[in-house]
Amino acid sequence: MKNTKTLTLGLIATFSLLPVVIFAQTTPPPISQADIDAAIAKASAQKASLASSTATYQAQLANFKAQFEKLNNAGTQNSVQARTDVINTLQSMIDSNRGIIPDVTLNALSEQITGNKTSTSQVGVTNTTSASTPSSVSFSRNLKQGDQGEDVRLLQRILNTDPDTRISTEGAGSPGQETDFFGKKTYFAVISFQNKYYKEVLLPAGLEVGNGFVGQYTRNKLAELLIKGVLPNY
Repeated sequence: MKNTKTLTLGLIATFSLLPVVIFAQTTPPPISQADIDAAIAKASAQKASLASSTATYQAQLANFKAQFEKLNNAGTQNSVQARTDVINTLQSMIDSNRGIIPDVTLNALSEQITGNKTSTSQVGVTNTTSASTPSSVSFSRNLKQGDQGEDVRLLQRILNTDPDTRISTEGAGSPGQETDFFGKKTYFAVISFQNKYYKEVLLPAGLEVGNGFVGQYTRNKLAELLIKGVLPNY
């Protein structure tokens, strides 16, 4: 009887200690106020750094936009020297912004510059194609639906030389009745043009299908056809 009582008391004492042991093993170490203050300071510094980086990034993109606008204006004025100067400035900006602007963005801008270097030597190229083509017209800017100008009319004339990309068979936009407005028919004709010249227009831009936007690679192909003298005399 005495042994039984002793055993019982021993078990009670043992189990009464278990919660204390378990509690001691699972309780995390206390966090000091200094640790909390350090964590808050670090988070604030990261936030400030991110805000500064974002502001710098946006400012540099604005600078790039301004330079490309100058490049388009130089193209409108048919000034080879002006275009060359802006292109050199843009190239320097790309080199100096490595690490600030993501490489994928800078590489895309670099491709635009490369295309403009090619087209710089083609400023006023329409002089050599057809007497009915205004000498001041060239593809010196990107074109999209809703745009208006003589370069749109020239775009339509080139598209209408090929049955695969013809805008319309009759009425406004048809051969001989091209307009200076980039409408829905022109949009779809541009898509057909881009899909037809996939390797030269879409593949370099990383696109699978045409998007109706006359960007650098589409402009380069149009200029190439223009040099070949595809325009009819009407």
